[in-house]
Amino acid sequence: MKFLFQIFLFLLPGCVLAQLYIAHDNGKYGYINGNGELLIPFNFDKVEEFVGKKASVKMHDKWGLIDTSGNFIIEPNYHKVTSLGGDLVGLKKDDKFGIINIRTREEIPPTFSRVEYFDNELFKGYKSNLCGLYNIKGENLLPNRYLRLDKKSVKGYIVAINSLEKVVYNQQLDSLKSFELKDQLSFFSSFVVLKQKDRWRMIYDCQGRFTDSIPKAVAEPISKNFLLFTHYSDSQAVCVYSKDTSFCFPLDKYEKLSDKYYSFSNHTGFYALFDSTGSQLSSFKYQSIRYNPISKVFFFKSDQGTQISSLENRVFGHEYYEDYRFLSSKIVLVMSNNLWGVINLNGKVYAKCRYHSFAGDSLNLKGYSSGGVALLNFNKKGSLEEKRRFNNFSQIKVLGQNISPLTPPWGRLSVIPPKCLNSNDFGWYQTRKGKKNYFGLIDELSGDTIIKSRYTSVCVFDSSGNTLIGFEKKKKDGLLILNITKPRYSVYGIVNGQGKRVLPMRYVSIDQQSLRDTTSEIIRVIAEKSSGSVSLINLNDKSYKNIFRFVDKNYFGLSRASRKGKIEKAFGVENVLGHHYYMLNTFNVENDFSWHYKEKRTGYVVKDGLWGFINKKGEEVIPFEYDYVTNFNQGVSFVQKEGKWGAIDTTGKLIVPIKFAFIEFSKWNKKIIKVYNESQNWGILDSKGNKKVSPKYKIIKGYYDGRMLVGQTKRKMFYINDSGKRLYSDIGVTNAFQFIDGKSPAYINRKWGVIDTTGNIIIEPKFKEIRLYNDRYFVAKESWQAVLYDYSGKPVLKRKVKNIYALGDSYFRGSKKRNNGLYNYTGKTFIKSKFTEIDGKDGGYLVKKNDKYGWLNLEGKKVLPTKFQKVFPLNENRLLAIKNRTVFGFNSDGKNIFKNDSFIDCEQFSSGLAPVKTKLGWGAIDSVGKLVVQDKYRRFRSFIDSTAVVATKGETSLVYVDGNTLHNKTYRFLGEYSEGYYSVGLNGGGCNYLNTQGGLINNVHYGWVRPFRDGCGVVFIGNKAGAIDKHGNEIIPCRYQDLRVIPGYGFSYKQNETFGFYNLNGRQLTPLDLNSQKIANGKIQIIRGNEIGYLNLDGTVVWRIQ
Repeated sequence: MKFLFQIFLFLLPGCVLAQLYIAHDNGKYGYINGNGELLIPFNFDKVEEFVGKKASVKMHDKWGLIDTSGNFIIEPNYHKVTSLGGDLVGLKKDDKFGIINIRTREEIPPTFSRVEYFDNELFKGYKSNLCGLYNIKGENLLPNRYLRLDKKSVKGYIVAINSLEKVVYNQQLDSLKSFELKDQLSFFSSFVVLKQKDRWRMIYDCQGRFTDSIPKAVAEPISKNFLLFTHYSDSQAVCVYSKDTSFCFPLDKYEKLSDKYYSFSNHTGFYALFDSTGSQLSSFKYQSIRYNPISKVFFFKSDQGTQISSLENRVFGHEYYEDYRFLSSKIVLVMSNNLWGVINLNGKVYAKCRYHSFAGDSLNLKGYSSGGVALLNFNKKGSLEEKRRFNNFSQIKVLGQNISPLTPPWGRLSVIPPKCLNSNDFGWYQTRKGKKNYFGLIDELSGDTIIKSRYTSVCVFDSSGNTLIGFEKKKKDGLLILNITKPRYSVYGIVNGQGKRVLPMRYVSIDQQSLRDTTSEIIRVIAEKSSGSVSLINLNDKSYKNIFRFVDKNYFGLSRASRKGKIEKAFGVENVLGHHYYMLNTFNVENDFSWHYKEKRTGYVVKDGLWGFINKKGEEVIPFEYDYVTNFNQGVSFVQKEGKWGAIDTTGKLIVPIKFAFIEFSKWNKKIIKVYNESQNWGILDSKGNKKVSPKYKIIKGYYDGRMLVGQTKRKMFYINDSGKRLYSDIGVTNAFQFIDGKSPAYINRKWGVIDTTGNIIIEPKFKEIRLYNDRYFVAKESWQAVLYDYSGKPVLKRKVKNIYALGDSYFRGSKKRNNGLYNYTGKTFIKSKFTEIDGKDGGYLVKKNDKYGWLNLEGKKVLPTKFQKVFPLNENRLLAIKNRTVFGFNSDGKNIFKNDSFIDCEQFSSGLAPVKTKLGWGAIDSVGKLVVQDKYRRFRSFIDSTAVVATKGETSLVYVDGNTLHNKTYRFLGEYSEGYYSVGLNGGGCNYLNTQGGLINNVHYGWVRPFRDGCGVVFIGNKAGAIDKHGNEIIPCRYQDLRVIPGYGFSYKQNETFGFYNLNGRQLTPLDLNSQKIANGKIQIIRGNEIGYLNLDGTVVWRIQ
């Protein structure tokens, strides 16, 4: 049995990967397993994700608990049931949670105001708004004296915060150290780093032992047991944790050789080898260390040369080499006396060191010497099969990738990457003739010219070297394109990597999407002789498939096309046919309903077309019999014939009769199709075209938890379900909200009340307004005053306020006489209603009164009176405030530290400094108000990791906390800072990444870059996206329409309306024809319309989209 359903993923904080996944079908919920099999039927109104082997489910407005078989462990008799891991479950009755151990049946009385899952077999329990930590036995592991308990991700630390201090615990709940609230801490797998106000970093290991202190440095993890510290003056240090000991040493450079090995150089400049556990495997005596992870061989370079060694320290031939290059996992190029040779990793010599250079690949290698050329042929196992020598360079041509930096002895022609070409593998070069550039093709190894430089554009579109070529053409009478005569235009063709013609130069447009789509057998072209039509050509046999007036892009294996019609200029429509791409763009026509929501303007349209669909082979799969069709969405295309609309599926089967005046997918539920008949009534169909509600309502107002609000007028409306059946027949509702925990405000007979999901009125409709509500309370007005009620109808507040604006976990914001205050849910005043604004910040509350600002601490007590034009939130134990163009500095208790009337503006403290403005410009002060960075800049951002972005006269640079600028360099712009790097606009054009020492990540000028995430940066060359690591190495080539980093998993890409994935190892998974995708709960969730399925991270199907 097939189900078309929606699948949701919810991952509770700290949960391990669940084995069952939530599935939704026809308003009910169930569960599937990792193979996509339905294990627990769709019987529940609401469900939550499994925690361990238990999940909370809701039936008939009550919550219970089930096991992985769907059997009830706890019957649904409670207001809320919360699984807390292990055998513990929280049960809510009468606003209090009790705890039950479902294995031993032991119970803890209902004493908690709130309980939350914390970690495996641990939970947080709240009493009087104070949090404690409890285990599976209900034992109190950390007392209820903390405002908050935070788990620091997978690093295993717990931070407990109260009003006085924060305490750091390790996984064993050993108290490592107590810190002040203002202390800034950074957590790493084996270290905790304290940032002190004097900008020193105090380092403690995971046992709480003090390891070292390092001045003014930025911490960055190298691996679990290595922590790198970088000082802005270019000095570095690394801290190592190994076998319950920790130590730090000065660092010059380091390199990750593999997941298991690292090389570090200390202040002497020599390298030593470490493994990932922190153990030092060699002394600091090598100039460099390299490692081949496949063959597990090291290359140790010293003053004598380079030695090749295995893990057992076995040296091949006791030879020292000046340099080396990997050709494959088994073959190495080595240099001795400035000449190159070839050996394998067993030390066997294939070619002695007598060649100036080598070029080629691991199967065919060409070596150049003064005596001629040697050709070495290897098999895939790396064994030499043939070796030949030639005296004439041009006698042999081996096209392959050059091994940088080796070049032929005569040098190298100036080869630049043309458009769409991100490498120079295929030898395209550029020459300039007059004011124009022309491209040609050479054999890079021999220097032979394959194609003379005569083309004005080239674009290599696949790894075989197939290239789109074009040149500009003149025609006396011009070429008519889209009713415009062009005297100058370009024609295009295709050549392969050897320069042989694949497609002649006779096309004014060739579709690059179909060129790059390896699954498509045909490409879309517009021929010079028939510039008003689209042709389909098979590149293999160069045969014409069909000629159409228009063929759209391929979506999900199908392309809409029109065989007839005229292209005309029209007004009041979109410019649907761009001049640059002619008829190879997606476009709409005048009667396309989607234009109801688009800006209209002049453009070109197809008049009197006859529409159908073709597949990737160019074959007709849906007949050309419609006046218009839309592209498929969720397996549905809307079709028009004789002014009426209907819908077909991907087989061409008519699923909605062609009889409606209007048809569209609902905005509030993409599984629902709305239809509009000639009587101007709305009806509802499902995504398969099955009738849910006949067209009989003037208004369909939304979708709320499986319920729709419908009616003939705004004052006569009622609920229906997905099947069109009327709900709650005894009440009429004209407006409603989404249900929260089974409750929703409803407008009944011009008054507001509250109903449940069965339609029962639980709060009588007597209120003028209900605006805010949650699972415990709602805010209502009978007259001018807002009152907070619980769902028994009892007022919560003893004192009434005029308005209530926000319902938080512990407090809500209310107003009296246009002033705001904070109140807890017992009605007690926390902050009196005397402020026009209250804004909660880290460390306190920013308040405003009479257009002046002040500051309150976390207990709501006054620190600064409301008399300042500006107050900047507390940071690094400093509050900054501005009054009458004078800057004041205060500590967290409100004590005045400094006052300076020469400062007229400022920003927040960070890294021990705060930007300030004087009459001369922007500079920076320290914590006592001393100007330490000269006031000479036009703009000055707040400091991040001891650096700040400054600008003067249109030039942007980086300044350090001591006032020095970065090597006196300036840039077009410095963008967002992330993971140790700024995005930077280079003066010569393009973008790159800049570290806090002023080093660029590589020498490439990218078109654009995105901030680093998980050590990966997305970069663009032209309009194509790829990815690099923090060493500037390419992870993914720049060839995608878009690319995103998915933290912890890998990458997702978009190419020609198709989505796909790379895993963390950089291996590409199968491309998918999808609307969207995401990774959640350790699996790829794939979405097509409202249909959802799953893939494993290796690309195998778990649950297929139906």
